[in-house]
Amino acid sequence: MEREEKYYADAYIDSRASAQSGARLYPDDGSGVIIYRWDKKNAPLSSDESIALCARGFAETRGLDRVASLLADREKSLIGRDARGKPFFEAIPEIRFSLSHSGDLAACAVYNEPVGLDIQHHVVCDKEAIAKRFFHQDEYAYLKKRGFEPFFDVWTAKESYVKRSGVGIFGGFKRFCVVDDDGVKSQVNGLSLIRVDAGEKYSMCLCVAERSRSGASFSERSRAGVSRARSGNIAIYQLVNLQYNE
Repeated sequence: MEREEKYYADAYIDSRASAQSGARLYPDDGSGVIIYRWDKKNAPLSSDESIALCARGFAETRGLDRVASLLADREKSLIGRDARGKPFFEAIPEIRFSLSHSGDLAACAVYNEPVGLDIQHHVVCDKEAIAKRFFHQDEYAYLKKRGFEPFFDVWTAKESYVKRSGVGIFGGFKRFCVVDDDGVKSQVNGLSLIRVDAGEKYSMCLCVAERSRSGASFSERSRAGVSRARSGNIAIYQLVNLQYNE
């Protein structure tokens, strides 16, 4: 029997998901970013396979039948890397994505414009040394004043920004600042930084073009894969059993 690719999304994940700076929750217009999140123990797939399945879910949810059909074909859903190592679909350039994983969790943002997503588990580390070496001096001062408590919020904001821009961590991590006196900024150089609640001891941030963000809203998907919206500019799905179905 030919193996069929299939993804599973079981129920809306997180009523606590939120955007920073008091962004209001808007009803879904069916055109925004979708973030998929899953426990890595339930997803025995490679990174590229996981991305392809999430992208297919995005295409099906957004009614992009041609794209969904292409993503069901392994040869046409091959992922390449550009000169900076940023992954992309070689045959489907209209679908953009950003994958991140840390601790037990993985997450993938999918959209029709460039996106950057980063998730970080709050592990024990030398926050001061890392911030001093890699962060902008204003970020270091901001964190030091607060005992480095918001370290991972700053880290995910910076990582999501460089993933969205494609410059990479060594392409100028110190050259931009994501904080002001009020905390992590909501916008940096025309890009929106949207902090999403990823659960206890995790931080997650999404970076999209400013025009792509009108707020955060929520979606849910039934076990059968039927969208039962409230979907939205930022929809969040919890995936279970992310795998190929024999």
